[in-house]
Amino acid sequence: MHPEFMKYLDPLSGSKQGRIYRIAPRGFSTPPTPNLAELTTLQLVSLLEHTNGWHRDTASRLIYQRQDSSAISALRQLVQQAQTAAGRFTALYALQGLGALDESSVLTALIDSDAIVRVHALRVAEPLVAQSVAITNRFSNMTTDRDIQVRYQLAFSLGAAQGQIRNQALTRLTLSDHQDKWMPVAINSSLFQGAGFVFRELSTQDAFLKTTTGQQFMLTLATQIGTRQRTDELAAVLQSLNNIQERDTTLAPKIMEALVKNIAGERRAILLATTGENAAMVLQQLIVESITIAQSPKESTEKRAAAIRSLQLAKFANTKSILVDLLDLNEPFEVRAAVIETLGSYTHNQAAEILIANWRSLGPSLRSRAAETLLSRATWVTLILDAVATDRIARGEIDPARIQLLKAHPDKNIAQRVAKIFLSAPSGERLAVIKDYQAALSATGNVSQGKEIFKKVCSACHRLENVGTRVGADLNGIRNRGLPAVMLNILDPNREVKPKFLTYVLIDVKGRSTTGMITAENANSITLQKPDGTNTTILRTEIEVLQSTGLSFMPEGLEKQISKQQMADLLSYLNALQ
Repeated sequence: MHPEFMKYLDPLSGSKQGRIYRIAPRGFSTPPTPNLAELTTLQLVSLLEHTNGWHRDTASRLIYQRQDSSAISALRQLVQQAQTAAGRFTALYALQGLGALDESSVLTALIDSDAIVRVHALRVAEPLVAQSVAITNRFSNMTTDRDIQVRYQLAFSLGAAQGQIRNQALTRLTLSDHQDKWMPVAINSSLFQGAGFVFRELSTQDAFLKTTTGQQFMLTLATQIGTRQRTDELAAVLQSLNNIQERDTTLAPKIMEALVKNIAGERRAILLATTGENAAMVLQQLIVESITIAQSPKESTEKRAAAIRSLQLAKFANTKSILVDLLDLNEPFEVRAAVIETLGSYTHNQAAEILIANWRSLGPSLRSRAAETLLSRATWVTLILDAVATDRIARGEIDPARIQLLKAHPDKNIAQRVAKIFLSAPSGERLAVIKDYQAALSATGNVSQGKEIFKKVCSACHRLENVGTRVGADLNGIRNRGLPAVMLNILDPNREVKPKFLTYVLIDVKGRSTTGMITAENANSITLQKPDGTNTTILRTEIEVLQSTGLSFMPEGLEKQISKQQMADLLSYLNALQ
């Protein structure tokens, strides 16, 4: 600073006061900082939509630290009704921190009127999307969202989804937003699976291939595919070269150059020679190589799964028996998942019949993928409805969210048939019990007595207010469904069952039978939770039969344990939860 100014300033002024200042008028008195730790959990929830960021952040932190499940119902209500966007998405993160993020809250936030809420909803939905049909379909519909920030986040979040719906959504995003500076980066980050499908689809888009940004995307994706060297993806590029050559003779050689950029040795020489008829020969060679790898238990699970996906490029007649064998329940989870994906790439009805024939041996996650595959084609929808109508597939084994989507199917004949097959009416025996217990809905219940009934009858599988074991469905906020619907689900648990809550019967190679709900599944084993609350893990090599019962893990007959008055007490307790 110039010396002439120094006589007006004290260079040491404020040296003991730090560097943060508050400008205030004379006579201003700083209000005391509130101690939010003294507030109740529900009071903290109300602060999540405070206009001051410090209040929101501190309240959110305290809710997480307390892990108080009494906040869950209020948080879910806040997601739907908070006046501010910050309040709505902060409530989402609070639910996630409590381990209580539910499908309904996420779906609500994904169609929020404020773009920033939709962005955050996409982020928190990532752990749920692979297991939720409804969220997957909502993701797919968001490719036409009016806000570029939402579509940008969607490009990242789609990486957590599974199956062809995800790949199709990424293809649509590429076609609509490839000229944006950052979108191609986001899209490519989600193409650790499905790159071959997207490349093949884009190779048929004339307008896209004529743009500079479109060509650059194809070159970048080809480099990415070449670097990974997955047989199925390499084969997809080779299969697409003729399409590209017909549209742009200069682009095809550039793509081949990008493909082999990071490939060395004999495979590089073979790929560089792929033109015309020779390309078909190399493609066939890759298919033969894939069949060998897919059937070899000595190869890694990841390598076998990639080889199975390569078989999408082969004729169904040549792969049918191989895929049937690889769908055996002794095969690793990833191998069976790849078989389902590959069967979905064919148009033959026999491919759908294979999935239907193996339906009862599929665990919850694989069954969800099989359902999406079967419902991806109109002709296959008819086949799965035939299977449900003839009891080859139990009505309760189809995800309720998927049933609702089918009821709104654009084909009116399918929609009407779905409505007829999936009637909401319970069985005759259950109907009599439900009719008998209608008096409980009008009776006056005792909340404290209801809490004791919950502890005695329900807490073995459900958790509320830090009491019980979280095995079955989350009951926080259940009152929002309405007490008649709650009682119907209690008395007729098989009326509507989510796949993950179905009961399975497992018979091992020694003939021993185990019944329970699948809680974990990996390449080597399956874990069942038995009705007594204990877990049993069985190696796949020791499993002879695994079959779904089509029934809920929650047993029928609760009316034998509680009277009508006790039901009224239980409903009063559930209705009193905040």
